[in-house]
Amino acid sequence: MIDRMALCAVAFWALGGVAMAGPFAATWAAFEQRCLIPFEGMLAPRVDDLVPVPGRADAYQLSRGAVLVVGGADDLGTRSCAVEGVGLQKGYRGWTARSLQTGDYRETGTPGLWMSHEWIEPRIIVEKTPGAIRVVESRREA
Repeated sequence: MIDRMALCAVAFWALGGVAMAGPFAATWAAFEQRCLIPFEGMLAPRVDDLVPVPGRADAYQLSRGAVLVVGGADDLGTRSCAVEGVGLQKGYRGWTARSLQTGDYRETGTPGLWMSHEWIEPRIIVEKTPGAIRVVESRREA
């Protein structure tokens, strides 16, 4: 699992400047580095160096007005990590293209909902909604 995480980080770094050049690339990078990669490694989201949002439980300030939100159990799974803000669409499109190519994630029957495919248990769900993207540790087995 650690090799997979290292490979993802190197690929993200190598492709990041070319694939996501623009002023809001940091929003997608925050999601990938603080939410997605830790969840793929069965780790907690990375929030230790972030400032909490006043009056909003489990929410942390990111750059350019974006917010990282750590959540507990809900109808999709046991825990979640989301980034809300602008600048997610371009990174999301690149991620979905890579996911289709590698086969690590597959589209579900619900638009904007992707699920990890047979490489991790429990399965991971990536959910794109207007203005936010979230990763969820599901209750489903591979």
